[in-house]
Amino acid sequence: MPDIRARALARTPVVRQAFHVTLRGVPALRLLGAVWIFLLAQSTLSGAQSAANDRRDELLDRMAASSTLVIRGRVEATESRAHAGAIYTYATVAVDEVLKGPDSIQSLVVKTLGGATDGVVLQVPDAPRFASGDEAVMFLAPRPGDGTLYPVALAQGIWPVSLDLAGRGPQAGRGELQGPLDAAFRERVARSAPATAPYALTPPEWPPASQATYALLTTADGGPARWHHADDGQPVVVNFQTGASTAALDGAMALWNASGSVLTLERGADGPAPLDRRCASFSGSGTIELAWSGPCDEIAATDTTTVGIGGGYFTPGRLKTVGSTTFQGFVQGLAILNPNRPNAPSAGCTLEAVAHLLGHAVGLGHSDVPGALMATTPRASCTSGIPSLDADDVAGIRAIYADLASGPAPPHAPTAITSSAVLSSVTLQWTPAATGGAAQTYTLEAAVTPGGLNILNPPLATSASSLQVSGVPEGRYYVRVRASNPWGDSGLSPEAQVVVGPCTVPSAPAGLTATVDGRMVTFNWTAPAQGLTQSYQLSAGFSSGQSDAAIRPGLTTTSFSTDAPDGTYFVRVAAVNVCGVGPATPDTRVQVRSCSAAPNPPTNVQATSGGGLVMLTWEAPATGERPSRYLIRAGLSPSDLSLLGSGVLTGDSRPSLTASAGPGTYYVQIVSTNLCGDSAPSATTAITVTP
Repeated sequence: MPDIRARALARTPVVRQAFHVTLRGVPALRLLGAVWIFLLAQSTLSGAQSAANDRRDELLDRMAASSTLVIRGRVEATESRAHAGAIYTYATVAVDEVLKGPDSIQSLVVKTLGGATDGVVLQVPDAPRFASGDEAVMFLAPRPGDGTLYPVALAQGIWPVSLDLAGRGPQAGRGELQGPLDAAFRERVARSAPATAPYALTPPEWPPASQATYALLTTADGGPARWHHADDGQPVVVNFQTGASTAALDGAMALWNASGSVLTLERGADGPAPLDRRCASFSGSGTIELAWSGPCDEIAATDTTTVGIGGGYFTPGRLKTVGSTTFQGFVQGLAILNPNRPNAPSAGCTLEAVAHLLGHAVGLGHSDVPGALMATTPRASCTSGIPSLDADDVAGIRAIYADLASGPAPPHAPTAITSSAVLSSVTLQWTPAATGGAAQTYTLEAAVTPGGLNILNPPLATSASSLQVSGVPEGRYYVRVRASNPWGDSGLSPEAQVVVGPCTVPSAPAGLTATVDGRMVTFNWTAPAQGLTQSYQLSAGFSSGQSDAAIRPGLTTTSFSTDAPDGTYFVRVAAVNVCGVGPATPDTRVQVRSCSAAPNPPTNVQATSGGGLVMLTWEAPATGERPSRYLIRAGLSPSDLSLLGSGVLTGDSRPSLTASAGPGTYYVQIVSTNLCGDSAPSATTAITVTP
């Protein structure tokens, strides 16, 4: 069971759509990865450090006031899934400490807008990038509709926790605003006004009843992306919610329309807010949708830090190269304005906020130039005068929407596709576009879900506007066609659904058994009695019915073996075909407990330093029980060593750890541990770090 992590391991107390979020007064910073980084604080703070501390305290007060829950926790698993017409990333978090909220919370799921699933990407550059093992202080607020938890100010509401090698305690914060996670920190959070809004620790749709058979995209952002039809002189239409300020919308569009690029934004139709309050639902409308006055269930009413969320959907494969950069093609844009944003009463700041969100919806990220409209921090000048674009904003939009040389053009997408199926033979016909360049070839794509990843490898190509395919397996398919000529490819035609035979999922497998040999677990089961089976999906959870430990799709035999950490798991298996995932077997309880005694200490601890970095290496015990992890104790005195974090998971026979360290002498011990107990510490190793 890959990536299974045993909950029995003790913890030390202590989410393509190009969306952005803007936080007043704080620069955009990247979330630290799941590596062990130990920051060493200096004993004397300079004036600049004192100022940074003041800014950190001010930000901490504001973040805590906007939050219903503030917790310190560790990410155990993440997954992106489609829900309620949009794409969300779900991060399962083990809670080590509750700083604001009920102390009884042990785990929760953070749900962030954005992710990649089934061939559609909702890219949110300012959404947090969670990875298994990340430890952070999380400022969370509930969505108004379903009470699910999201980070206040998105990525900037996640404060990574790092460990201090000198034993001065953990640090929390972002960049220069990092500081001690100490009693003063906890007191500032605790004295913020208690929140009464209801919240859900686990989204009602989680865990999913079944899992998709596709693989998630591995790119973090998936971009860049743009509106390709702007090159043909066609405007990008911005629809808006009834009651929105047309003056602010028109002024925001005018800023971008005067930038000297080929992009033209045009005001579209107004309409009511969605009755279901789901403003980020995917429709592939080909327009930007502006949500106004908080009709959406993405931003809490108590959140006065987030300005809004902006970006767009694209489907991978609609590529176009401008200059030396290859762009995906947007198919839908979003701009969600927070009515409780900073400086909301100011007309100038409202215009600038709308322009900022539209900038994200046409492909721009955040600028590093402080005075740019696309900077993370709203400009103070927005409260007076008419906003304008900075030179950096102009350069960015011109780079995305450059005036391409005229000449022969690629074809436009076919306008319709029809199908008929007789037994296993499918006939497809489509209508070539009446505009654009002349098509010379057509490429057929097929997916098992609407807008899904193409399953034809290689794709089927033809020079005619029809195609007959025989020997198609039973199932439900979604087909589309792309036209091509020497000057490029068109977009995809509208999809057509094709059903071959009665599409049914297979019945449940039978007789799931598990055999445990140390840490090796072998599963066996019997194939379903009914239906076509193309693969199997094995799911494991830490409690009955859950899939939060591991999901392994794509198994092609009725047996599977894996190395699993110690712990108790509930495992089930389901059969899969093009019609979907069938019912699963009943849960089989599996207990992995490979130890009978505590392990021996590690040996041969070595330390090397240079460039402000320290690398520790050691050897696993040569005899006795196998450790499940190692604990690191460090400090400035051999008689005063502190445990750093919850440990390092075992890897190869010679594990290692890298940390940053300032000049000085440090003392380190390493302890082996498993479910049966801790070893004696290794011999103390002294480390001297020179400037």
